[in-house]
Amino acid sequence: MDTSIRNLPAVAQRPQQSGPQEPPVATEFSGWTVYIGAGSSNIPSLPPTHSLLDLPGPDYSCLPSACTSIANNPGTDLVSGDNLPATFKRCLLRLNEAYDTNFSELADTLSYCVPMSSAKAPFWNIFHEVIDLPSLESNSSQKIRETGQKIHQLYIDEHDVLATKNAYSRISELTIVLCLHFLEQKFILEHPEPIQQSSVDVTRSDEASTDCQHLLPARVIKTFFEKLLSGIDKSGRADAGIRVKKFIKDNQPGLKKDMRLQQPATGHLKFSGLRYDDIPGATVAKLYHSELSDHSRNFSIDLYGLIEALGQTQSRSWPPVTHDPLHCAIHRVAYETYKPKLEPINFFKNRLEPFRDRNARTLLELIEYFRNRFAWKHRNGPTREAPEMGEKYNVVHQALQESSAGIGQGSRTMKDELRRFLELCCTNNTRVKQRLESFFNKT
Repeated sequence: MDTSIRNLPAVAQRPQQSGPQEPPVATEFSGWTVYIGAGSSNIPSLPPTHSLLDLPGPDYSCLPSACTSIANNPGTDLVSGDNLPATFKRCLLRLNEAYDTNFSELADTLSYCVPMSSAKAPFWNIFHEVIDLPSLESNSSQKIRETGQKIHQLYIDEHDVLATKNAYSRISELTIVLCLHFLEQKFILEHPEPIQQSSVDVTRSDEASTDCQHLLPARVIKTFFEKLLSGIDKSGRADAGIRVKKFIKDNQPGLKKDMRLQQPATGHLKFSGLRYDDIPGATVAKLYHSELSDHSRNFSIDLYGLIEALGQTQSRSWPPVTHDPLHCAIHRVAYETYKPKLEPINFFKNRLEPFRDRNARTLLELIEYFRNRFAWKHRNGPTREAPEMGEKYNVVHQALQESSAGIGQGSRTMKDELRRFLELCCTNNTRVKQRLESFFNKT
């Protein structure tokens, strides 16, 4: 397949807002020309292209779903994986129903425990009580290690950036959902078959079900609250401890202590069936899957892999100590396209957006930008020369101009343009630049 930008594949355009009619845009599709706009049928075809052919790339027509469950939930009889968007509200509601405990209220309670002076909020300690890396690395189960490491990386990627934005409500939700999901998966993986009474380290109460497998959800919630309280204690936040103990006292149904055995009531508890891909930010939102798959196939580039390679591009400190490549890239596109809605202050206005969705939206916008830029340039001649864009962008301005000027000169592909453009936008962000170099050198 010719994946050069001259031979642009026929992929669906994203819907545009209605507005004034723009001049027709020429776009080439694998050997013939299509003009978009009123009266375009009378416009003559462009001359044939003579770009160099790339070697056939991998077939992305059957890409595996970006949403992959880390572990099954045997015996839960719960159905998950619908097409509704992943939200923390939905995650918490599922946990509420399964454990008869108002985790939504708990998240709200913890969200008031913001950092005081230089100390961290208790979320960090709570999370690392549940997912203790030394214990995780020594676990004999590879699946449990992989699950914990994946959840730990997601938390690291999101936590610090959210903290710089004082988004403690979101950090609270993230902490509770990830901790409970890990504990569910851990107990399920440790006991894949129905367990015997002798292997259970808690004794069944008289009111509990005779099926000892039902004790596992009770162990999940019991372990969670033990780790929750110990994490708060390690953070030195007595105020948070008082709030959580009051929450436990007020939430008797799911957390009721057995009068003899001092354990949660077990008969009515169950696993939530929550999957890794049900958690916001764990995978790319389903909204973008179709376009990403189409572009991956037509341009022979693994956009899902590129999203992961970019990773969290935002600085984890305030003020930022590293440059955000996506901020620079979108600023450039906004200037070249005369679209204020693409200015970073507008394009990235959702400060809680997970980085995978942020990366996906940016890459889709860049692909559309390169396609349209070539079409306009081929039809109307070179685009305007951009003036100086401020001290923040002076470092890469000239290089970006040189990169953009070469679009459509024959051997350049969409992959080439994305690589050059993104790497130039990295400036002092060597961490992201190294990840990009590693990705492109392997593909």
